[in-house]
Amino acid sequence: MLLLYFYLIFTLFLVVPGKKSPIFSHFTQSITGCSSIRAYGLQESVVVESEQKINAHLKVLWASFVANRWLGLFLLIGDVFCFSNKKQ
Repeated sequence: MLLLYFYLIFTLFLVVPGKKSPIFSHFTQSITGCSSIRAYGLQESVVVESEQKINAHLKVLWASFVANRWLGLFLLIGDVFCFSNKKQ
């Protein structure tokens, strides 16, 4: 089970930067082209695209959070069994 956790976390660490980078590049391009976006009236489409990129990033972060919580629970259960079977 621990190997599954390490595989999942390794995969997530590879995916997270790939999901964060489009957010920053889109934000930079939006700031740079602010006058053009307003001139063509594309504010709503820029906001929707930004929300889609943020949601994709949050899905990856949520998976990472769940994996970390699962590991914490797994270790807690292991500690309970380890210390409850300790001979006195």
